[in-house]
Amino acid sequence: MAVSPSELGGPVVSPATCGTSSSTYRIVQRASYPSDCVADVDEKYSYTENGQHNTLCLDYDWSTGSCIEVAKDYATSQPCDGKPRLVKPVSVITGVVDVSYCAVGGFPHPVRKFTVCTKYT
Repeated sequence: MAVSPSELGGPVVSPATCGTSSSTYRIVQRASYPSDCVADVDEKYSYTENGQHNTLCLDYDWSTGSCIEVAKDYATSQPCDGKPRLVKPVSVITGVVDVSYCAVGGFPHPVRKFTVCTKYT
C-alpha cells in the first residue's frame, strides 16, 4: 500500500506491491473500527464506503534498500539516499518485544511478539 500527500493535506492511499519501493505499509488486518485492530499495529487508516465503516490495520512495509520517513500523521517510503532522519530496517527479531536487543532502536510489537530493529540515516 502506498501513501502520498495530497493537495488537501490528508494522505492519498493507493494499492502497491508489498516489498517494492512504492509500498509504505502492509495490510495486516481489516476491521470495522480502529479499536478492532490488533493493539500493536504501526498505523490505522479508517474510511467509510457505501455507508460502512472500514479500517485498514497497517504495519510499515520494511524492505531491504528502502527507508521510511515517519511523519506526524503517516509515513512514506523513501530511497535511503542520505536524507536525514529516515528510518532504515536492520533486522527482525521474532519472539522478542524489547528494543534493547537492537543496536540503536526499533519498533516492538508485543502482541505479535516481534521487533523490527532500525537505525536512522
